[in-house]
Amino acid sequence: MNKIFTPIFLAMLTLAPVLSALPIATVFATGNAVVQTDQSVYAADAGTTFTVAVQVSNVANLVGYDAILTYDPSVLSAQSVDFQSSATLIGPYCSASQCFSVVQSFSDATGSVEGAFTLLGGVTTSVSSPANLYVITFKVVGAGDSALTITSATIAAVVGGTTTSVPTTIMSGQYLLPPTLLFVAPNGQPAASHTLHLFKGETSITYNGLIQLSPTAPRSGFGGVIITVVNPTQSEVYTVSSNIAFMFPGQSATVSGVVDFSDNPLVGTYHVTVTLLRCPLPSGCVAGATATGQSFKVKA
Repeated sequence: MNKIFTPIFLAMLTLAPVLSALPIATVFATGNAVVQTDQSVYAADAGTTFTVAVQVSNVANLVGYDAILTYDPSVLSAQSVDFQSSATLIGPYCSASQCFSVVQSFSDATGSVEGAFTLLGGVTTSVSSPANLYVITFKVVGAGDSALTITSATIAAVVGGTTTSVPTTIMSGQYLLPPTLLFVAPNGQPAASHTLHLFKGETSITYNGLIQLSPTAPRSGFGGVIITVVNPTQSEVYTVSSNIAFMFPGQSATVSGVVDFSDNPLVGTYHVTVTLLRCPLPSGCVAGATATGQSFKVKA
């Protein structure tokens, strides 16, 4: 925590419960408070942006917090940080003049973001599911990876009528550069168990996507496809994600997804496109290029 603000932050936390004339109904959470990033893995291409939310959960009678996240500024640049809009935990209290901002800072020079607030007037809040402390918009400025490390998290709550720093579990995230994937012709086609001609009454089809991890990729990676099918009258679009496959550089894989159009089966030609899913890890994917897959027909 920024040492300049420490005395103010601690003083405000100490005074907050005293300033209220109303009794505080203490509700105890089980286990540690949790401060975490909203995802464990993030992926985005160079020149694009993505958001990271630092969140808190499992804390009763919260009265203040201070959380610091660090990153590699040679890879990521913090474009903006939402510290206190309505999308954050503290925002509604600040709108009601029930908060005090201790620190709101972000800097590529230090590769860090810090947000610290305290509630005023004896106000407390209990948080069970994750709520945003702040939301960072990053731009990818370098070809590489970056840890998104919550280096410090102080959560203050009223326990037994006293404001105290509660035990906190921290779970950080990471940004990984997505791999380069290539289509392998014919890009997308029905599985061997299907043909390009279905009969009315058949209302699903398994589609394969053929993909390759670039031979020049610096490391192994994961990939899949999004299968998009447009029905004969263009009145409905079906979108299905395939499974995710692991590949070494230069290795190819076949991934599959089942398209179910039983809600509105029509006779005619269904047009298919496939979009690459590029994943440094299975839990973090970004869309890539789109190609035309083989269409299929439903006959009367």
